[in-house]
Parts: sequence; C-alpha cells; structure tokens
Amino acid sequence: MTAEGPDVRASSVIEDFFGRGFPVGLYLPDGWYGGRPMDNQHELTLALDRPARLLVELDEHVLLTFTGESMTVERTTTHVLDGAGTPAVRVAGFAQLVVDARRYGSSKVRATIYTDGEVVFVSGRSSWRRCSASQNRVD
Repeated sequence: MTAEGPDVRASSVIEDFFGRGFPVGLYLPDGWYGGRPMDNQHELTLALDRPARLLVELDEHVLLTFTGESMTVERTTTHVLDGAGTPAVRVAGFAQLVVDARRYGSSKVRATIYTDGEVVFVSGRSSWRRCSASQNRVD
C-alpha cells in the first residue's frame, strides 16, 4: 500500500470518514454485516497501518485485517444503500481479509476469510461533502 500524497495513510482516510459523526454501516464481499442494510451502525475503535496490512476494529468487537500489497482505500459514493450515491469508503485489491467477530456478551469469536471482493464502509447520511477520488485515494 502506497499513498498518492506523502501524508495520506489508509487509516487516516477511514478515521476521517468515521469522525464525521454519522452512522456507518459495513458492506462485506458477501453482503451487509448483520444481514440487512444499516442494521448495524458501527463506531471505529481502531485503524492502524502496518506493512502490507490494514487493521480496522469496529465497536471493540469486529476486527478486520486486510492483507496485500496492492490494496486501495478511497472515498467514493456507492449505490449499495440507495440509488442516489451514498458517501462511502471502499477498500479493494486485498489479497485476504479476515473478519474476526465476537458476539456481544460472549467471548466466542467467529472468523470469516475473504480472498477477493471489496469492503465498503457506508454512511447512513445521504448528504456529505463530495471529494475527488484523487485527493482521497490511497494505493
């Protein structure tokens, strides 16, 4: 993972998106986390860049570990929530994604592994400052 700008990190793109104060849903390669669109609204508890890895923790219960040299993290809009183009952050190009999810009130962990697809963090708010992808993209 390399940044287009010297000060742009994948984790900072994600932190900025979650820091806007609106609900955020999680769309995985096989669909919405939790079943239905925006059924779960997440809080970011960790975003960390490591060599060829990106760690993202939600709600202190869901850990996403992205692995790969050619990952991209970018602000975009998506149509997975509605037809209008909802603000989102897309993570794609990973070699592997491991989602470790611990159920609330339990110590039991369920791991799911993905080797292709994309993950989209989706805003629950339909209006959002549009930014050009070139200004907010991390390769």
